[in-house]
Amino acid sequence: TGGCPPKCLKEGRWESILQPLQCQDMTLEHLESTTFWPLWVKEFDTLIGQMAKGFDGAAENICQDFDSNCTKMFAQGCDFVPLWKVKIIEYLGDQYQPDPCSGKYFGVGLATVLRPFAPLCPETCGCIEQPDQTTFIEEDKEVAICPATCAASAMSSEGTSSMNESNESED
Repeated sequence: TGGCPPKCLKEGRWESILQPLQCQDMTLEHLESTTFWPLWVKEFDTLIGQMAKGFDGAAENICQDFDSNCTKMFAQGCDFVPLWKVKIIEYLGDQYQPDPCSGKYFGVGLATVLRPFAPLCPETCGCIEQPDQTTFIEEDKEVAICPATCAASAMSSEGTSSMNESNESED
């Protein structure tokens, strides 16, 4: 399911992976029971470690609340997303706009796209409010990052809110 590496984003298999996913955050317990999650954690440790080498003390400073171990931070599951955004902004500044949901962990212009978190954490990543979110995997190619079921969830919540608004106006 969510174990599609960045290469898979380019090959077109990505949409078939997004299709069956639910539009709700996977729990940490569920993630830990999958075969792909340990691979993600290992990949994160390797790739983030390599990227952080370009910034003196980055891993230690960004992940200091987790014993300077970014892997422990990543292993928080969907709670990782807001933690990471705060830590990157504290360390690098808000001009980079880090977005693990779209795979841009260090933000705009600082790294290639890694595995996006949105398929695993669509609620945390705002997929219900914006189910048509995309990420650029190359200059001229973008792909969806939210599960396909989020579009249906968005439409049903819009219908519910419209019904609630019309009921309120009748009162």
